[in-house]
Amino acid sequence: MNEEANQAFLVTAQKHRYHLEQFRKKLAPMMPLTSERIEVFTETDIAFCDAFIMRFCMLQDIIGGKLFDVMILLMDKDPLHMTIIDKTNFLEKIEIIPTGKIWHELRKTINKLTHEYPNAPILSADAINKAFEQVGVMCQILDFIADRLVKNA
Repeated sequence: MNEEANQAFLVTAQKHRYHLEQFRKKLAPMMPLTSERIEVFTETDIAFCDAFIMRFCMLQDIIGGKLFDVMILLMDKDPLHMTIIDKTNFLEKIEIIPTGKIWHELRKTINKLTHEYPNAPILSADAINKAFEQVGVMCQILDFIADRLVKNA
């Protein structure tokens, strides 16, 4: 990947982060969510939750799908032949992510968020609450990546 592509991935990730943080602020007064709160959501509340979930998933996707590979390439390794576990273990060693386990927890949250549970709003509430808590970790990872890209530019 070239420097221009790397910067484009970073800019895209930063845009998702910005919007994620904006929707996080909108949801903050409702947190933590409960099944009772979800059952009385207005259309606006639903739109904020949906936008928050979408941006959370998109940010995680560009970090894990593009920027992790950029970081691995910068260390003269080939990410194409690495599993996600290998990638996260490597990124933990070079201090891009605190632990591989944290990234796998983010993936679990994404899997829960992408399933709708209309008859079990508590499952939706739990998944959104978990994502709400994890935003900071994901933004910290993005900051580490951005710092490394600036240093390697």
